Amino acid sequence: MNYRKILSWLYHKLVTRKQHWRNLKTLREWQWLPPDKLRAVSEERLRNLLAHAAAQVPYYSKLLREADIVDNAGKVNLDNFSKIPYLDKDLLRSNYDALTSTDRPKRKYVYTNCSGGSTGEPISMLQDGYYQEWNFPATLLGEEWTGVTFGQKRVAIWGSTLELLKPEEAKKYRWQRWLNNELFINATRVKPEEMRAHFDYINRMKPRQIRAITESIYDLARYIERNGLEVYSPHSIVTSAGTLFPHIREKVEEVFRCPVFDRYGSQEVGVVAFECEERQGLHVFSPVQHLEIIRPDGTPAPPGEFGEIIITPLCNYVMPLIRYRIGDVAAWAETPCSCGRGLPTLQAIKGRINNIFINRDGSHIHGQYFVRILWFNKWIRKFQVVQEAYDLVNIYIMLIDPDLAPARTKREDMDKVEERIRSVLGSDCRVEWHFVDEIPPTPSGKHLHTISRLMRQALEGDTP
Repeated sequence: MNYRKILSWLYHKLVTRKQHWRNLKTLREWQWLPPDKLRAVSEERLRNLLAHAAAQVPYYSKLLREADIVDNAGKVNLDNFSKIPYLDKDLLRSNYDALTSTDRPKRKYVYTNCSGGSTGEPISMLQDGYYQEWNFPATLLGEEWTGVTFGQKRVAIWGSTLELLKPEEAKKYRWQRWLNNELFINATRVKPEEMRAHFDYINRMKPRQIRAITESIYDLARYIERNGLEVYSPHSIVTSAGTLFPHIREKVEEVFRCPVFDRYGSQEVGVVAFECEERQGLHVFSPVQHLEIIRPDGTPAPPGEFGEIIITPLCNYVMPLIRYRIGDVAAWAETPCSCGRGLPTLQAIKGRINNIFINRDGSHIHGQYFVRILWFNKWIRKFQVVQEAYDLVNIYIMLIDPDLAPARTKREDMDKVEERIRSVLGSDCRVEWHFVDEIPPTPSGKHLHTISRLMRQALEGDTP
């Protein structure tokens, strides 16, 4: 154990709260409970949150009583839970004060967090000490599944959100990152010439684990492969903030010679799900997060069917986000994971709901379709497909090398892509190509492969 790991352990053991470690022990035990007992734990914690929201949060006080969810005596009826209207980012912004608990002055360690702004303008929300007492242990438990224990050296290839924080919050964030033995590479904007420096940094630091934005670690793996380099092999790699497509996992594992684990979460709600050592899906931390997968008509999606994720963090009492539309699409697993844990399992996460393209007849085509038809063209370094209208798709391309593929080969590939796009969006759909030097990431460093302006309009209530 090095000195930084010792300092980190002392900080979290003595300076923060012993409750972190008690809750980690509890989660370790809960993960092996049968599904029905875990469901009972989650439902009891959901009742407690709803009773608090009805009593202390102005936004929910009237709403929960009118929906017959909480009566005047504070008794909670979960049978009517689905009657609660969804909460989205616009409602959060416009009702910020009303969503803040009136007992905020009594709550400990209240702070402001910010979303990464993947779908537009970042939003801020309040979180408290009770939230951290469960979010931090859930994160540690997920990392244990990947073979990493608290304080071991990690390299994070991540987007910087420090500019979104207040100076004192940014300072605290840097200090905690140093204490946690996490070395940082800013992935917000990475130019090809900087890849070598990142490669050298990993070889010099020799981390136990790399935590990375999915697209960023894939870009680095492709750079290492193209240049015939030999990179240090960590024990594991954890990806997040992007869809871990099978070909991304395969390439990263091939280059780094270690397993890749997927993780799902967000700044608004914290860690939600992690792959375990069996990697047969992502286990949802159900005692910490109440997760629904909903069809367009509002009914629950059965296992194997993709729907919109609706999430209720169970531990943030200073600003409850009840039935929050996080903007992602996923499906429940059809079979339980062979690891034996009772935690519910997600079969797959397909990313942002506004990456779903809309045909003129109203049918939906997931952005993954467009990823598949572009990904294996070897002359493309990075791409983004944008549905501007029913009859217009813009494709932005960054070339690996303008002279690498003959113009004729590129034109043949482009013709095939256009044909496949028209086969799902209509024969009158125009496809326009734009060869660019850079495709800007989101403020948090994510790269979006697909964007549907039509779906964004529909989500904002302006039906196309």
